[in-house]
Amino acid sequence: MSGTASTYQHGPLLPGLDSVRLLRLLPLEGNNKAETIHCELANYKLGETGEEAPQYEALSYVWGDCSHTRRIMIHGQPFNVTVNLYAALLRLRERGTGWIWIDGICINQKDQKERGHQVRYMAKIYGKAYRVVVWLGEEADHSPRAFEAIRSRGSMVELLDDETIKLAVLALLRRSWFRRIWILQEVAAARRIEIICGEADVDGYRFCVGLKALQPIYKPHADIYGVVSSVMFLIRQANFRPTQGIRWEDMSFLAIRPLGELIDMYNAQGASDLHDKIYALLGMRSDTQGSVEIIPDYHTPWSSLFHRVAEHFFSMEAYIHTWDEKETAVIRAMGKVVAKVTSIVPSSGWTDSQKVDITSTDLARYYEDQETWTARLTLHTPEKSVQPGDLICTFNNMQTPIIIRRCEHYFSVVMVGAKCPESVQMEGGESRRWAQIVTNTALLPTRIPLLWDWGNQADSFYHSTEFWRLLEIPLKYSFEQHHSPLDIPRLIQPIWLENMALLLERLGDSATAVTKLQEADQVFEKLIGSSHLTKLKLLRERITNYSEQADWKSATVDGLALLKLHTEIFGPQQSGTLTTMLNLADFNSQLGLWHEAATLYLSVHEGKVKLLGQDHPESIEVAASLSGCYIQQKHWAQAADCEENLVLKHREITLGRDHPLTLRSMEILSATYGSLVLSAKEPATQNTYRNKARRLEFDISKLTRGKGKGNWDEEDDDAEFFTLRDVDERISSQAMNNAKWPAFSVHRNTPGLKGTKARLWEQ
Repeated sequence: MSGTASTYQHGPLLPGLDSVRLLRLLPLEGNNKAETIHCELANYKLGETGEEAPQYEALSYVWGDCSHTRRIMIHGQPFNVTVNLYAALLRLRERGTGWIWIDGICINQKDQKERGHQVRYMAKIYGKAYRVVVWLGEEADHSPRAFEAIRSRGSMVELLDDETIKLAVLALLRRSWFRRIWILQEVAAARRIEIICGEADVDGYRFCVGLKALQPIYKPHADIYGVVSSVMFLIRQANFRPTQGIRWEDMSFLAIRPLGELIDMYNAQGASDLHDKIYALLGMRSDTQGSVEIIPDYHTPWSSLFHRVAEHFFSMEAYIHTWDEKETAVIRAMGKVVAKVTSIVPSSGWTDSQKVDITSTDLARYYEDQETWTARLTLHTPEKSVQPGDLICTFNNMQTPIIIRRCEHYFSVVMVGAKCPESVQMEGGESRRWAQIVTNTALLPTRIPLLWDWGNQADSFYHSTEFWRLLEIPLKYSFEQHHSPLDIPRLIQPIWLENMALLLERLGDSATAVTKLQEADQVFEKLIGSSHLTKLKLLRERITNYSEQADWKSATVDGLALLKLHTEIFGPQQSGTLTTMLNLADFNSQLGLWHEAATLYLSVHEGKVKLLGQDHPESIEVAASLSGCYIQQKHWAQAADCEENLVLKHREITLGRDHPLTLRSMEILSATYGSLVLSAKEPATQNTYRNKARRLEFDISKLTRGKGKGNWDEEDDDAEFFTLRDVDERISSQAMNNAKWPAFSVHRNTPGLKGTKARLWEQ
């Protein structure tokens, strides 16, 4: 919606949210069809009170080239409109029309505030119109023959064999109207639709029926089929909408689909202003509660608007970079790859949905029994078609599946609005809920390098020098004290490649992962020099070999050297440096050097919290290892504080109280309280810790065995499901065994070759 230059000056709208201007075309006085177009504008209220607007139509059209205009007269004053709109006005005057709403004339395009206000209520404006008139443009490319075929009730065989009709239909469907973003809401809100092209016209439903019959002509053309199918889905619904009794307040949102699904379906539609790629969808969204709230404001930079939408789907903790002039977002987000697409069953008939079968990845089996599982998703047809081999991910600890596709240098976002399957079929035949599967998967999140592209330019953009020049390291990865500003953006490329390598290795493609690592090494060599790179590689390889042989003493020596070198090159707070420190802490734990390990875990945890936040799984896992080190040193108070405030509290937030890891943390904390009971000298202190342990045992039993009714009462000595004597014996037994628990058996597996290698790659 671009501005226009004119002599006529718009007056203010009437006060209130439901104010609009309507246009009245004055009839032709003579027989000269080329006579100057004269019209009038009037202010009206569309609500149920006040000065009611007369019955009016609303025009759906494409502006066209704003630099080529024609002059019309409004109240005797000249006003410039685009050539395509001028042609539409001539046709409307010829056929006869009363009041009509046209955005290019009825909105003061020079007033950004008014534009934002009117855009917000576009669905209401078109929904209140008694008819929406679609102007496809003037007659061209045998368009009358195309309309004849669409209206035809004759033999389709003859029509499909007619080469002229084929070309005419394809040319008609390639017209820019079908690709304009605003037409979606305009036809979605309509109660009646008339489609005009030159002198030809047809009602909307007949148009859809005719195009459905002519589908063999355009279905093989990918540039037409997806776009036209989505538009037809909206047009044909007009035939089933009520034409009377609609109240203004009922039309704030058309509630067609959630915003994510609308973005998937229509993000490739054209818009003269990139803001409209989102604003034009708002009136059709169904998820108005509990979702990202967006109010149209053309003063907001496009980069900020796109960034906010990306944050909603991929987490506020993700690294997201957007640009004002581009429709591509670069994202590095923590996600779980839980499944892959195995087959697709396209739908038949009018529906725009498809059935997609998925199977769990090897690393995303169910937590308790490690079973594989399958499920079927029912998806709308997105702008980018889903393909076998696409990956199903979850981000931001949310259950909503997001579909991504592996490309050569990145993962492309295919769908953000996929619906969760109703159930998941386990290998053994049992059915489970999707939420149960996603929550209880044993797979931890990993960083996934993503490009979310709305303009089909991702691959060329990735290979451009601009991509690496503009892509900045976020401030939380602070290298400023170690590198010049020119070096900082270049560091993202090898990190990006190593993220790709790690994810590919976890997906079972080790060969490609090694290739990506080699590419990263080449970039590192140019950046930090061959001597530093050689030393880094040598130390990593030696540490990997020592880990494979369980030679933790040698791994610790080289780990210290690697940490020192990594800190010198990248800085102490860089993610790879923290990973090196975490590996070193693991090696110290294996040697029983609990104090040294605890010191390192504490430093890593502080760094992870700064980078990722306290609720991030990586921060929680490091805190869990720190708690285990305190237990080994019999520092019970520190262990209890760490387990309660840094582990259990945040696992309950991110995983839920009934997750196996949360329950394990509750058991550890209960045993640690038991150790505090045994070590405390004051009876009052003993009772305090004993009651804390009893509370946890009550909660554990309630969550795991379905017993334990009501709330814990420390005065109740005869609980339904156990006696306090039984509980105290259990607590005491756990406390006595506390010192026997290795730190790694408490929280995570001992890092062998594969785990250490994966961690090293994250550097």
